[in-house]
Amino acid sequence: PTATPGKLQFSSPEEECCLGPACWLWDYLRRSGAAGFLLPLSGGADSSSVATIVGAMCHLVYEAASRDPQVASDVRKVCRRQDET
Repeated sequence: PTATPGKLQFSSPEEECCLGPACWLWDYLRRSGAAGFLLPLSGGADSSSVATIVGAMCHLVYEAASRDPQVASDVRKVCRRQDET
């Protein structure tokens, strides 16, 4: 079977600065087997940037999980929930 071509989406450089690390964080979390991240936030500019990237990751994963059963299964695995189909 062949894959159906998807619609190509271009992001601005500003969006790429957030979306790239957000995708990397999800990939790391999914592959590492960890149950989450510890984020010691001080309230400064660096902390707000990290919180924004983690928030973007959560948003991207939530959106993808609603469309893709594999992502939903990965979320349940990370959250230590049984696979519900």
